[in-house]
Amino acid sequence: MGEFDTDEFAWKDVQVVFGGRNILGIRGIRFKEEDDDELIYGRGGEPIGIGSGNRSYEVEIKMTLGEKIEIEKSLGVNSLLDVRFDVSVAYSKTATSKQAFRYIRSVKINVNEEDFNQGDKFMEVSLPGLCLGIKRAA
Repeated sequence: MGEFDTDEFAWKDVQVVFGGRNILGIRGIRFKEEDDDELIYGRGGEPIGIGSGNRSYEVEIKMTLGEKIEIEKSLGVNSLLDVRFDVSVAYSKTATSKQAFRYIRSVKINVNEEDFNQGDKFMEVSLPGLCLGIKRAA
């Protein structure tokens, strides 16, 4: 019997680039696309179809405060709320040469919050926002 290997990507296989920088202090990234769908009803109590509306996109990037400060400096802005930028996410396993890419287009951060508490060893900042699309490539 052969060995089972899912060949899934691990966090160490992820690289995130935005604002022209490969983000070393990246702590997490989340992006989603969502359709505004609803059930269509006619005669009776069961749906007869699904109506599709607009598609929306959200993104959230988590990184260290030091990394966020360096990005603001490299972009020449006081706040990431003031700019739009593209984000590239690359998944790459060196052992198997497996790769996948995500291109997140025209990200607009809509919350810029810093929260530091007694006892913290570093500050992680979470930057939620919207984007104009997500493209996938293998």
